[in-house]
Amino acid sequence: MYRDFALQPDLFHWESQNAASPETGMGRRYLTHREQGSHIVLFVRDGPADDTGPGAPFLCLGACEYVSHEGSKPIAITWKLQRAMPGETFRAASVVAS
Repeated sequence: MYRDFALQPDLFHWESQNAASPETGMGRRYLTHREQGSHIVLFVRDGPADDTGPGAPFLCLGACEYVSHEGSKPIAITWKLQRAMPGETFRAASVVAS
């Protein structure tokens, strides 16, 4: 499981795939997306898929930009959302951090 959670209504902590590091192509793509002219759009859901079905639906939080990162395999990235998430979504998404 990844530790993905809201830090503030417009900041989100996200963990990359376990194989990604700042030195890999995937890791560099996340960290330098602006310079490369690519866009990041963040989708979240309340819980993982389980044996009873496909899991909770995804919610699009919208476009975001790289702020900072820590670590490797996985990379912990802080994203800044272009639009703050709604209060209820923020409350639900920030529970993991507490």
